[in-house]
Amino acid sequence: MKRTFLHVLGTAALATAAFTLPQTRAADVTAYSVGYGQVFTQDSAAAPAPTQFLPNAFLASVDGNVTSINSVSLGTPTGDSTDLNAIGDRYEFSQPANQQLLDYLYGNGAYTFVIDSQSGTLTPQLNFTAGSYPTTIPHVSNYDAAQNIDASANFTLTFDPFTGASGTDHYELVISQSGNTILRQ
Repeated sequence: MKRTFLHVLGTAALATAAFTLPQTRAADVTAYSVGYGQVFTQDSAAAPAPTQFLPNAFLASVDGNVTSINSVSLGTPTGDSTDLNAIGDRYEFSQPANQQLLDYLYGNGAYTFVIDSQSGTLTPQLNFTAGSYPTTIPHVSNYDAAQNIDASANFTLTFDPFTGASGTDHYELVISQSGNTILRQ
C-alpha cells in the first residue's frame, strides 16, 4: 500500500504583500513573500512530527503568471542574492536548515526581489522580522480515509481544531506520494 504524506508547513514569521500594480503589470505578479517556517510530516493518523533532519526552512515566493515572468532573484540584508525557481504557478526558493543557520543567513532586515517579466522589471522590498512559531500544528483527522479517495467523488479533508494562530501565521498543505507532489495549498 502506498502512503500519502501530508507535509504541513507552519511559518513563524511571514512578510507578505498583495499589492496593486500598474495595469500593464498586474497580470504578471500577484503576490510575494519571505518567511521562516517549520516543516512537519504526517504519514499516519498520528500527530504530525517535525521533519527529521532539517525541520526549519527559509521561504521566498512570487505568485503570478510564470509564463510572463522571465526570472526572479532575491537580495538579502547581508547583500547575498539567490535565484528563485519556477515551480507550478509560482517562483519559489526554500532553504532547509537548523534555526541557528537560518538566523545567520536570513536574519531580520530588508529583502529585495528583482522580478524580470515581459512587462518590465519590478523591485519590491519586504522588511522581515522573525517571530515565534505557531504552537499548534494542524492535524488531519481523517488521514486513513484519505488513503483511498475515489477520484470521481467529492472528498473533504478534515482537520482537528487548532487555536493560537496569529495574523502573521501561515499554513501550507502539501500532499505527496512516492516523492511526487500531488497538491499544494
